[in-house]
Amino acid sequence: MTETSDLGKLPCVSEESIIEFLKRRLLSKIIYTWAGSNLIAVNPFEDVAGAEDPALNELIRRRDGARGPLPAHVHSIAQTAHHGLQAGTDQTVIISGESGAGKTFSAHRLLHYLVQLEASGSQGTGRTVEQKLNVSNPLLEAFGNARTTNNGNSSRFCKLFRLEYGGGRLRGGAVHTCLFEKTRVMWRGAGERSFHIFYQMVAGLPAGSLHALGLDRHASLSELSGHACDADATDFAVTESAMAELGLSGEQRAAVFAVLAAVLHLSRLRVVARTDDQFEVEDDAALQWAVRLLGVSAPQLAETLTEQQLAAGRSSVVRRPCQTEQEVLARRDCLVRELYDGLFRWLVEWINGQIASGSAAPRAISLLDISGFESLETNSLEQLCINYANERLQQFFLASFLRRLEAAFLEEGLIGARLEYPDNGRLLVALDGPAPSVFGALDEASGLRQVVPASQLSAEAQRAACAAPGAGGEHTFTVRHFCGPVSYDARALVAKNRDRVDATLTALLAGSSEWLVRQLPSPAAAPGTPRGARRRNTVLARLQLSVGALLRRLDGSDVQFVRCVRPNGAGAPGLVADAYMRRQLRAAGVLATARLSAAGFPFRLTPAEFVARYTELVELRQRAEPRPNNQLLTQTIERWTPDDPGVRVGTGHVFLTRGAWYRLGDLCQLARRSAAGRLQCRRLRAALTLQRCVRAWLAGRRRQRAAAVLQRCYRRRLEAARRHRRDLTDSMVSDGADSGVSCLDSGVCSLESPPGEERRWQAGSGAGTPSPPAGAAPPQLRPLPPDSLLAGKPLHMARGIVSVRHVFADRLPFHTRRTCLPFSCELPRFLVPAGLVDLV
Repeated sequence: MTETSDLGKLPCVSEESIIEFLKRRLLSKIIYTWAGSNLIAVNPFEDVAGAEDPALNELIRRRDGARGPLPAHVHSIAQTAHHGLQAGTDQTVIISGESGAGKTFSAHRLLHYLVQLEASGSQGTGRTVEQKLNVSNPLLEAFGNARTTNNGNSSRFCKLFRLEYGGGRLRGGAVHTCLFEKTRVMWRGAGERSFHIFYQMVAGLPAGSLHALGLDRHASLSELSGHACDADATDFAVTESAMAELGLSGEQRAAVFAVLAAVLHLSRLRVVARTDDQFEVEDDAALQWAVRLLGVSAPQLAETLTEQQLAAGRSSVVRRPCQTEQEVLARRDCLVRELYDGLFRWLVEWINGQIASGSAAPRAISLLDISGFESLETNSLEQLCINYANERLQQFFLASFLRRLEAAFLEEGLIGARLEYPDNGRLLVALDGPAPSVFGALDEASGLRQVVPASQLSAEAQRAACAAPGAGGEHTFTVRHFCGPVSYDARALVAKNRDRVDATLTALLAGSSEWLVRQLPSPAAAPGTPRGARRRNTVLARLQLSVGALLRRLDGSDVQFVRCVRPNGAGAPGLVADAYMRRQLRAAGVLATARLSAAGFPFRLTPAEFVARYTELVELRQRAEPRPNNQLLTQTIERWTPDDPGVRVGTGHVFLTRGAWYRLGDLCQLARRSAAGRLQCRRLRAALTLQRCVRAWLAGRRRQRAAAVLQRCYRRRLEAARRHRRDLTDSMVSDGADSGVSCLDSGVCSLESPPGEERRWQAGSGAGTPSPPAGAAPPQLRPLPPDSLLAGKPLHMARGIVSVRHVFADRLPFHTRRTCLPFSCELPRFLVPAGLVDLV
């Protein structure tokens, strides 16, 4: 039987069986596996066959979703979404996974396949959209991806590709981003890099262009954190080509590079103390290049960085000089983040303007690429936002999974099947619900002017989420997410959540002489925005709005999931770490789905598999059938487990709960033991019968051999006796013939013949012998020699033996030390005297 490609069809759905199944497929160079209607993609860290197989794509198109089961492949997800779109329903594919799991590759393959479907039958519109979307990928990756400790090309933002269809054709598309990690511009972890574009620009721009921007190739690369790569210059050529294909002119590209160079110069600004409580920005080359590239004056930039504007009342504004060096650097970092965030947002808007359909499209396929759960050594607001979004998506995933599972039960004819599943609704209420909640405590602290101690904020978060204190001390708290507990550091949460951009900073950018710099301030921070709106515009508030809008869009569409999994942390091909995969599968919700499935009917067997597994419980007539009858299966189950709600027979499968699986296994084992006992008894009886027959046969052979030995010995002895008697008789006859006297003379034989019997004696001394046979010459007998043992002794005869001793008529045993043969002899009949009668 061929191996299944669906986790839902495994006989046992558990963490161990799922990990072992995925490991076996990965080692066989199979990276895709179905989990119901969702797809699991394991990153092999090497090129494998089938990523772009024309024969496989043709098979997927031919089956077209409803015509047959599709092979486990990311293109099958795209084909299913396209088939559902033609049925009149919006489609959404959510691609999730941790950094390095292959989300970018999966999203690229999905996008490529979907646009190819349209390009093959369109007049070129689909191909144009595909070209623009394909070239937008390198641009977005250059400005939004960075090297981390886990991944050399980690996406530091979530993106949504939206393909819009109208009139049965692909009309255009759009790109939406969220959760952009703009703090990476000024802060990175140890061994990590900033965004790729900085390294690409310094390595790829000509020396003259770098000099015009005030940059030196070697000095700039040494100042950037992390190590430069040999591929940075090549990647910059790809990025610049993508900018040109998307319609960015040379002037626009130069303006983009000027903003990037200004960011690098701003990051090198140094702060000096003028007095104990007054600080100023050092007037050096970095400041001069920064103001030149930004299109502002040096005194204006220095004053904006060293003075902060405070609101006093409803309309009055107070300016106060920064009293610490950290305040000046914090304003500098805020300006840098605002510049880069605005530049990234401007690029996304430019891409959308190039691929927009121009008119409202009724249907769309959305591809959502979102980061998975994160639990780092130090977790802050970025990890809290990502984990919250994943909690929301996990809740949506469970609801979608339950709907599909209930539909599958109805299709199998199972009515009233109940499922118990872990619900994370209470945790979400504790996170973003009304006060007291974690988000409420952070937003309240962010609206206060005074500094809230981290220990107080941590305690409020613990009470709101019913969480435990973190392992890092009193300033940390732990939230038990569905994938596991995560400890958050509360010391920087309030400052990051405020994300306030001082009005003087936005006014500085808005008054720039450069056209691109004037467009970079965010709308919420632009001059003229009400202060109350800016105060309510926290990171967590914007996150809740964006996630809510996303879920409303997903709720009106058919959703499919692609769970990307990284098999090991080293990025080595052919290596699978069970604990590492288990953590990711839990974070992706795959194992939660397995537990949900285990809460219902985790064991699903076809009738043939049920008969093969529980052969001992099934009747012989049912075993012989090629296709087992469901009615007979039901009778068998009722006979062994009457009134057991854990066993349900559907139209095509037998559903078993975990308890019923074990109960039927125990019954099957008891039946095997009973059958084995009966078989052993029969074998024992057969063995005993066989042993008796063999022993009897062996005894008969021994008896036969003993009888043969006795007969042989008896014949030898009898032959020896006869030979001895013949020799003795021959000796006697030869002796009598030599002397001419009978061996029985008158002096020896004194017996008289009975009356009426004729006595024929040879003439001699009164002794006679019977006459020889007719026609034969009578032997010449002579009397016994004087020295004969029988001479002069009376003779007796018994059994043909003549003896000097009296022979009894009865048979009596007797013993002699020596043989008695010398005293007796067996004479021939013609030599026995007449009248000598045998007594026996």
